[in-house]
Amino acid sequence: MFSDRKWGVLVEDRRGGLHRVLGWPLMVLPLGATRYTPPAQALEPDLVPGVGVARGHLNIRPAYLARPTERYRHGVFGSTVEAGALVAVDAVGTVHTLELAADAAFEDRDARIVDVDGDRRDEIVVVKAYADRGAALAVYRLDRAGLALAAEIPPIGRPQRWLNPIRVADLDGDDRPGLALVETPHIGGSIVFYRYARGVLRELARQLGYSNYAMGTPYQGLATIAHFDGDGVADLVVPTADRRVLEVLSFKGGAFRTLYKTE
Repeated sequence: MFSDRKWGVLVEDRRGGLHRVLGWPLMVLPLGATRYTPPAQALEPDLVPGVGVARGHLNIRPAYLARPTERYRHGVFGSTVEAGALVAVDAVGTVHTLELAADAAFEDRDARIVDVDGDRRDEIVVVKAYADRGAALAVYRLDRAGLALAAEIPPIGRPQRWLNPIRVADLDGDDRPGLALVETPHIGGSIVFYRYARGVLRELARQLGYSNYAMGTPYQGLATIAHFDGDGVADLVVPTADRRVLEVLSFKGGAFRTLYKTE
């Protein structure tokens, strides 16, 4: 339940929809009928240089990485400036900020707004790096109490070791979303596939020999997901470790299989 100066008391349903509560006689109206527009929010002045602002349409609207810091100093993107905080704006315009402890930073350029468990409520997927243990994939949820960590994979285990997310999609054909990434893409990378459920990111499979990033560049999107073989299940499109060959991989049924590759 929320309150807004213009519309009064607002109630959020399980699917993330908003409803306006009127006084006596008691009435609950979907906000679509009232043409409600959440108040605009100005971005923080300490937005990290080079980061993007993600836009959602459910419970999370804009989200972005903020509070520049040089406490990690890995420089994977060609700069030692990373983010010390994650910012998200909810459906009624309230700004929520989560700051990391001094031993970690967000080593990323995008706050990915995605529904990782299929419950019609978005989460935020980001790369979180620890000074003594390297990077981990982290999922944050937004509820009435604000931003909170929903799940996190174990860090790679060594300082200044990084991972680069690909996408969230149903890759094995069981109608449940999963998270694909490349671990250590610039020093002999592996594709790893995870599934989020009940507060845990569980590793389902990994395959060595791929890269979706070139060290020192700002662009993270060298891999993607698309449909290639007409079986109704999304496929991975990712370069090999030397970034000279592009492969199309299927993970249907829970095992990696090469469908096509460039010469």
